[in-house]
Amino acid sequence: MLKILNLEPADFSEDAKRRLQQFFVYDELMSNSLSENQYSSDVIIVRLKRIIDKAFIDKFPGLTCIVTATTGTDHVDIKYCKEKSIKILCLKPYTEFLKTIPSTAEHTLALMLALVRNIPKAVDSVVKGQWSRNEFIGQQLKGKRLGIIGMGRTGKKVSKFAQAFDMVTGYYDPVVTITEESLIKYPSVEALIHSSDIISIHVHLSDDTFHLINHKLKTSFNSEKYLINTSRGKIIDEKFVYQLLKEGLLKGMATDVLENEFGDISANWLHKAMTEGANVIITPHIGGATIDALHSCEEFICNKLIDEVIMSKISNNEKTIYKADAGR
Repeated sequence: MLKILNLEPADFSEDAKRRLQQFFVYDELMSNSLSENQYSSDVIIVRLKRIIDKAFIDKFPGLTCIVTATTGTDHVDIKYCKEKSIKILCLKPYTEFLKTIPSTAEHTLALMLALVRNIPKAVDSVVKGQWSRNEFIGQQLKGKRLGIIGMGRTGKKVSKFAQAFDMVTGYYDPVVTITEESLIKYPSVEALIHSSDIISIHVHLSDDTFHLINHKLKTSFNSEKYLINTSRGKIIDEKFVYQLLKEGLLKGMATDVLENEFGDISANWLHKAMTEGANVIITPHIGGATIDALHSCEEFICNKLIDEVIMSKISNNEKTIYKADAGR
């Protein structure tokens, strides 16, 4: 039987674990150090706690698959995995399933409200024993122009939430056109930023989207705009955004991701801006990290693993029995 090692078992779905134990030799990493026996694992399960790079992969000579219940895979060295013929099983291809998970879109709205209503600074003030109501007067979302970059599943959910707040919503997406008359389609990122009060980013990281928000867009920003990122840190040139904040060309920034979130975040430009008093909110990549969403994603991806490994090896008759059992 194949050996599976779960590198991040804390709060892992018990249902997913039971399913894996039916078909594999299942083990969990209970400390920071791996045993020699664990290095012999055929499959590893990860979240976003660590970088799965060449050095880490080479510790597992028999590794055939990396399972990550995430849409993004920038924490995994994809190129090296291809060289080693190691399969990466993630959520990105399963768009219909992902439509059932609203956590990141909900977090986007939470960041949006926190940013325009000055909630973190207001709470911090009360913690210090102050009651300075007039210092934290914010703005309402009603009537604000929201520009969504990337109209995939999360962008679409955010647009629906925004409409419930009576926001004027537009989007830029070179491959998607929405037929709703209430949604404005912009011809470029520049046009969207220029016409929006709040810009929210919802694209996958790729060569085309790396540093999508950069110095070439400077003239599109002004002192009344907010920027929100719940996708991936590398989509934004963070030094550029730091400069916008310092020059008063951006009213505020809220992000759930950082370009170097696996490293020393104190060296990050947005962290620097926040500690210098700029209107910046940073959360530690918790957009999709609700316990119900995590469990749902873990159960789905583990069943996909079972499908791929087990179903390829059994007869048609056994497949019928297996599928009946899987539905229980």
